[in-house]
Amino acid sequence: MSQPIISLQDASDDLITGLADYLVDAQEQDGEYAGSFWSELAYHIPVLDYRAGGSHHNRTVGSAALAFMKLSDEMPQYDLRGRAQQAFDWIITRQHDDGGMFEITNDDKPSQFHLDFERSSISLGVVCHGLHDALRLGLPARDDYTRFLLQAARWQITVETDPGNFLHSEGYPPDKLILNGSAHAAETLLIGAAVADVPQERDEFRAGAVRAIEAIIGCQRENGMLPYSSYADDNSISYTATVCWVFQNLIDADLLPTESREAADASLERATQF
Repeated sequence: MSQPIISLQDASDDLITGLADYLVDAQEQDGEYAGSFWSELAYHIPVLDYRAGGSHHNRTVGSAALAFMKLSDEMPQYDLRGRAQQAFDWIITRQHDDGGMFEITNDDKPSQFHLDFERSSISLGVVCHGLHDALRLGLPARDDYTRFLLQAARWQITVETDPGNFLHSEGYPPDKLILNGSAHAAETLLIGAAVADVPQERDEFRAGAVRAIEAIIGCQRENGMLPYSSYADDNSISYTATVCWVFQNLIDADLLPTESREAADASLERATQF
């Protein structure tokens, strides 16, 4: 049997290095948007000036900056810890006073899919995930980072419609549970609970997250699929993976209450079988 030309490990290492190089190149270093990441592919609206208005998706900062923290010791030539801090320093300025955040900013225009201006549980959840994990990896803790996470959880509670239904974005039908939206909301709330000093607030965040997880699992199909939404015809493989990713994040960070941990484990096993 012929040997592979390149091992899986080598291919993985090359991919990670290439992605890190790309993200370094994509990070803005000057001006009002220093620390953000531009995106040349706007998949929601194809015709956009990719360098206008900083980050196309605010969520990009959460993922890219966390990647920098994870790779910082392996790629010292880039000062990735400094770049991660610069990214988080930028993104916390994009939070509204009430804790919400727009999903997309391009050419200085916020998300406008349903309303004139829309805040998103998705973008907020990804940024909270990135910042919280980065702090666990050694990003210097600061009061403004904690304040961002607390304000995010406070806003998240305000957009719950039916029990466990946390709006994907403002303007969505309030009776339509978008599973990945509520999953990201659960993560935001549990991170908020982890940093909250006030017991009543901590309990409120944790209870909201439990409701979200219960609502999500309640929509899981008999075959294990986690559909896009609670609407009967909304099938999805990719969003099954997204919800699983969030559940696994919560397990890895040990943020789930015991009952929810057991339910999430069972849901992951069913989704994997699907």
